[in-house]
Amino acid sequence: MHRAALRWDKFSTLLDRFLVRAAFWATMVLGTLTVLSWLGVRMAPILTLLGGLSFVAAFAMQNTLSNFAAGLMIMIYRPFDVGNVVTVGGVTGKVQAVNLVSTTLLTGDNRVIIVPNSNVWGSIITNANVRDTRRVDLAFDVRHQDDSAVVQQILKEVVAEHPLVMKEPPPVIRINEISVTAVKFICRMWARTEDHSTVSWDITEQVKRRFDSAGINAPSPS
Repeated sequence: MHRAALRWDKFSTLLDRFLVRAAFWATMVLGTLTVLSWLGVRMAPILTLLGGLSFVAAFAMQNTLSNFAAGLMIMIYRPFDVGNVVTVGGVTGKVQAVNLVSTTLLTGDNRVIIVPNSNVWGSIITNANVRDTRRVDLAFDVRHQDDSAVVQQILKEVVAEHPLVMKEPPPVIRINEISVTAVKFICRMWARTEDHSTVSWDITEQVKRRFDSAGINAPSPS
């Protein structure tokens, strides 16, 4: 089963792991029943008992079954895979594992959070890794008396000098809003998904340094 999953690129890691586990337990159950049959054990009463227990268990574990169904939907439709950074059920973290009942996330501060699959499938899922590139959106407020042309030039230079900022699509740097207390600039650029945080932090730090050297300050709180 694992070798078949490797040959077919449509298999996600989640689905691969699930099918391997399912094949293992199906083999164990069928093998046990086959051995019992060879030993002369009557199978009809055992199967009847298992059927009755399954009905009782299904009735008593309705919430678990909803998680089970949601887990199957996640594995089939693949909204995320192991290693993706996602936001599900109000929680953001890297996907560590998914079983038929829950999804395990590792947060940025190294906490392990287990989210029931019904909460995952029943909420909006944001996947930060499904695309190779992401847009970095930054905003900077300056005073009305600061020269907007100088501010814009500094932002363009800082963005152009950063090696991880993509040339295409080209960065966008514009005055986005003029409020009573500030002139608001937006700075939008594209980077590889894995470089998103690095670009955001570096650009913010470099802009701060260049603004300080040019005497450009953020507006005072009103």
